[in-house]
Amino acid sequence: MLLITLKIIILTLALPIALYGAIPLASSNRQLEKSVNLIIKHINLKEVQYIHDFGCGHGKALRFLYQKIQRHNPNIKYIGYEVSIIPYVLAKIMCLRHPNIHIKLTSCLTQTISPNDIVYCYLMPNMLKKVLNTLIQKKHPITLLSNNFEIPIKNIKTKSSTTNQSHQKIQHNIKLIDLEYESQAHLKNTMYLYKIY
Repeated sequence: MLLITLKIIILTLALPIALYGAIPLASSNRQLEKSVNLIIKHINLKEVQYIHDFGCGHGKALRFLYQKIQRHNPNIKYIGYEVSIIPYVLAKIMCLRHPNIHIKLTSCLTQTISPNDIVYCYLMPNMLKKVLNTLIQKKHPITLLSNNFEIPIKNIKTKSSTTNQSHQKIQHNIKLIDLEYESQAHLKNTMYLYKIY
């Protein structure tokens, strides 16, 4: 029975990686502080309704962003999306004290993102491409924070983009606004802030 339980746990944790190749290690507070700095520096938080975490794990990034940003706009709602059941349950439990944080057991690729929303993600490059293609299709301004992974803009194509002309148009719709870089003996991290139009 114990062996079956362990297999179920391993399969549950491995499924998102097998399906999406999406999950790096969890963010540190130092990394998350960079995201807060970029948001406060460049974004008018009065216009923001939602901050989304694509692949929220156990909700650490959402809780950190909530604690740091709520004083600038207490009406912002924070939504985390997770496809693995165990991190989802942990996130639900750990975010119970925060009524503005909502956790959903679903793919981030099918969600409604409103104009001027902020999307935070710490995803591997192959999943990041899928996220970017999804956001481009929204056809309205969205802010994207990518933890540690630069958007491979030259390789981005949507399903409808088959010509060089269409490809150039997509590149034009993505702009790197700013980044924060840190390099120490055992730590290299960059937080990228993009605007998608």
